Amino acid sequence: MIEMDFYITYRQSNIFCRRSGDGPKLLFCFHGYGEDSGVFDVLESKLGREYTIYAFDLPLHGKTRWQEGMACSPAMWLEIVERCIPDNAKVTYLGFSMGGRVALSLFQLKPEVCDKLFLVAPDGLTMNTWYWLSTQTRLGNRLFRYTANNPGWIFRFMQAGKRLRLLNKSVHKVAHRYLSDDEQRTKLYERWTLMRRFKPRLDIIKEQVQEHEVKLVLLFGRYDKIILSAHGQQFIQGIEEYAQVRIIQAGHQLLKEKYVPIITEMLT
Repeated sequence: MIEMDFYITYRQSNIFCRRSGDGPKLLFCFHGYGEDSGVFDVLESKLGREYTIYAFDLPLHGKTRWQEGMACSPAMWLEIVERCIPDNAKVTYLGFSMGGRVALSLFQLKPEVCDKLFLVAPDGLTMNTWYWLSTQTRLGNRLFRYTANNPGWIFRFMQAGKRLRLLNKSVHKVAHRYLSDDEQRTKLYERWTLMRRFKPRLDIIKEQVQEHEVKLVLLFGRYDKIILSAHGQQFIQGIEEYAQVRIIQAGHQLLKEKYVPIITEMLT
């Protein structure tokens, strides 16, 4: 198998990409929050003969050096990934968690280059109230920045929410993980704010799936309390001819060796 790590120069930035496999098909992978391209290494053993896999480190993640300030948009990232697409070639987008929002946004911009859209426990199928408030409103973003420096009130709020059963244990655990550490809070603010322009329009995407006859595949964990499978089932209503939702006995972390046979089956 061919393995190569390289950088894509884009304006003032350097985007890290890990390429593996030597198959005739192209698979572009986008990781989740706080992860990097390495999470897709598990796919090569099963998919490397069918796909050439490109896994990108998103801005403020991994080895990517993003130097465009807080300017980051789907159009910019389409320019980046298109440098890896030969003329007239088709690509499969695979987005996990936050990467699902990236994959959806890229597909929406240029659906004709994509023949399959594979979403694994994807963000982007619904707009979380806290995410919307923190990134899409000026007042909310200011409050978010204040909280990154003064987190005391949010911990009290979370404890009250847990006590009143307004927050389930999994959500409370994840939130506490990213908010209890000064560096992680700062990263959360910067990453969420930077990615705020990735807002896929699901109504448009559903029309594009039908128009271009793109295969849409969604994989969820039954016990995932962060990304709910119900959102995927709602999303594919009306486009069932092109779409498939699969729910397996798992939580949120689906990019594990034991789930690779399922992912392989759904991709091939």
